[in-house]
Amino acid sequence: MGNEGHMERYEYNVLTACVDIVHPVSRGFHEEYADELDLADAAERLARMLAEGHLFAADRDSHLNCPDYRGAPDYSGVVVCVPTVEEIASALTMLDGRFGVGLTARGAALWEAVAEPNWDLYIEESGDGFDKEQETWETHLWSRTKRRLEDAIRFRYAGEPVSGTQEWESVAPWRATYWKTLPEGYHVRLRTGSHPGLKDWTEEERIWCETLRWHRPFSALRRL
Repeated sequence: MGNEGHMERYEYNVLTACVDIVHPVSRGFHEEYADELDLADAAERLARMLAEGHLFAADRDSHLNCPDYRGAPDYSGVVVCVPTVEEIASALTMLDGRFGVGLTARGAALWEAVAEPNWDLYIEESGDGFDKEQETWETHLWSRTKRRLEDAIRFRYAGEPVSGTQEWESVAPWRATYWKTLPEGYHVRLRTGSHPGLKDWTEEERIWCETLRWHRPFSALRRL
């Protein structure tokens, strides 16, 4: 993967896009991650990542309708497919492609080796149960430590917290993503309201938000 002993930006963009989810392959995927590659080149590179075993492809309906397990998608039942370069190129022009791509064990190991993620900083969030009268959501947050989640609530990571609604539990082991399991973690359920606008952030909140960069950007990658 890549030339001259380093990973190319496109490959890194794709691997990073698939860290949390099986990502639908579509026109939006190409526009966001192609890094000025033309359609043919992007399709060929994506096909090569599949052939080299860094990614797997899954039928669109099966991966979009899979269940969650403690905040992380459970892709164990997805229908795996093997798209051709032509099918990939076609999907990259569609509003909704017919398949998505996710990390294999090999791809996940490669991404961790180059991105050097700090799992202490990782936060998983989901929300549902919108209350129209109170304009609040039932929000779920997961992270490796309780302190990280307490800070996330204090700094309004998921929106304005509603006092007295927090319910905590420890999780061991903690399935942080669909491919990554850590020995332990914490989960909190609470109700949250609207997100503060940028102009309403405090300086302390702005500083804390810098900690949300939990893995290295492409510009900081070390040589493979």
